[in-house]
Amino acid sequence: MTSAPGQSEIANADDLTRLRSRYLDLLELSLTNGIYGESRLETGMRALVQRLRHPYLTRHGAQRWPARAHTMIGPVRLRHLRGLMERTIAEGIPGDYIETGVWRGGACILMRGVLAAYGVRSRKVICADSFRGVQAALGEILAWRHLMRAITTAMCLDPEPAPGGTVVPKAEYASTIKMFASECWPAVRRIFEKQLAGSLLVAPSSYKDLKNAELRPLIEKYYRGSSSTAEERVKLFKLIWDAIGTEFGARHELYEINYSGNNEQIRLDVLSGARRSGINQGDPPSPLEEKSCRRKADAS
Repeated sequence: MTSAPGQSEIANADDLTRLRSRYLDLLELSLTNGIYGESRLETGMRALVQRLRHPYLTRHGAQRWPARAHTMIGPVRLRHLRGLMERTIAEGIPGDYIETGVWRGGACILMRGVLAAYGVRSRKVICADSFRGVQAALGEILAWRHLMRAITTAMCLDPEPAPGGTVVPKAEYASTIKMFASECWPAVRRIFEKQLAGSLLVAPSSYKDLKNAELRPLIEKYYRGSSSTAEERVKLFKLIWDAIGTEFGARHELYEINYSGNNEQIRLDVLSGARRSGINQGDPPSPLEEKSCRRKADAS
């Protein structure tokens, strides 16, 4: 029995489609560790560690990091990524692919697998684990956090005696935190403005946009993050804008700069304290510094 003309080619095409689908299905299961499954004990231990390291995210429903899987985005998002890649290939949309935030590289492996399954050799998959400039800025913010915590800890645990058997923070610690407190928030605000750029300005103007039947699908499509929904991301941007871009934000910055007092005086207080304690053996205090110290002593 002979097959009709073209029937063999159709059968081969169907077989190729079926084999390609089975290969990518198996790759997805492998990347999510769906074949063997996650160890409940190991997953529980990792969830405990995640809760200790990231209590805020965990309280607000962040997904648990898998113990063995090569990706943390889960099977649903992995299938969505596969579908998007297949669409770009089918529609001939030009360009390469990039993942920003690689972790164990599961999503990148899937992207390479899709290209291999379709025989595409002209496209690249770029893996970018982090952006150096953003990471450096985050390190600066954390350094401010560590500095303020270190000074307040020293004020609490290394005080000096005071009248009536009481104790008070040492003057050098108190004057130091007064100076750096006036610099901390303006520095952090500048980092937010530089790194987030105009993204805070293009957020939806009102919660009513989220309730609009025409706008909501667009917001869900273009505002969702890799680990958060579009609504959560919009709320975060709104919170940051309230802190740095509104009238409240501007007043708050002025408050932080001036709360501790005259910006010159808080620096002179550090110097005066060093001279009184013998740290600075240079010139004796000026009459103005002595007057300032006497006034503070009388007030206390």
